[in-house]
Amino acid sequence: MRVLIVDDDRDGADSLVTLLVAAGHDVRVEVSARAGTEVVATWKPEVALLDIGLPDGGAYLVASRVRAELATRTARLVALTEWGQQEDRHRSAEAGFDHYLVKPVDPLHLRVLLNSVASGAHATGGSAPKG
Repeated sequence: MRVLIVDDDRDGADSLVTLLVAAGHDVRVEVSARAGTEVVATWKPEVALLDIGLPDGGAYLVASRVRAELATRTARLVALTEWGQQEDRHRSAEAGFDHYLVKPVDPLHLRVLLNSVASGAHATGGSAPKG
């Protein structure tokens, strides 16, 4: 699958890239909301892993633009965050995120989540995929 990572933490993003490339995914990384939004529009990833902690609410901006465009609205959006409070989870679900993962991301949870996306399954708002 095409997987976009938008995270200004290069070390964390690089770790995810290593994991995802080893699993056979085509991966791109951007460090800003603006660049991430442009890549979503042109590359049309199946999954976008978006750091909620981007400056200026950037991940929420990317999510709203993805959901507003017909060509990209089927992308699965995954919130990546250091925060795990219920309010943060609720806000991400309202913004259109399909999944919510707390950093550091558990590689098994990410693999199960991506497998569920690849198989066409769709669950929303969870901190980890079921199964």
